[in-house]
Amino acid sequence: MEFYSCNLKANDCKQMAALYAEVFAWQILQASEKHAELLCPQGTRILFNKPSKACPVQAGTITLKAKLGDLPKLLHSQFTLESQEEGFPYVSVLDREGNLIWLYF
Repeated sequence: MEFYSCNLKANDCKQMAALYAEVFAWQILQASEKHAELLCPQGTRILFNKPSKACPVQAGTITLKAKLGDLPKLLHSQFTLESQEEGFPYVSVLDREGNLIWLYF
């Protein structure tokens, strides 16, 4: 087996894919209201799925290596600061679906 993707929850996958593509410059491979797939430059796939009986996806978590200067861009792009402690080299933000993103500096 090999790792394929990280899955995140979205009520409108097409909108969330557009947001993540704009903020992180990830390539949208496919996008519809119920499913979207993005490709990161390093080859990792991020999937958004709309919860349903056949696809009981829940909010997920991803961790990104970032620069401290990237944080203001996120906070102005529909992401909310969840946790930031002075002296720690990371912060967490939430998207509007409750998916958590750790930014490690």
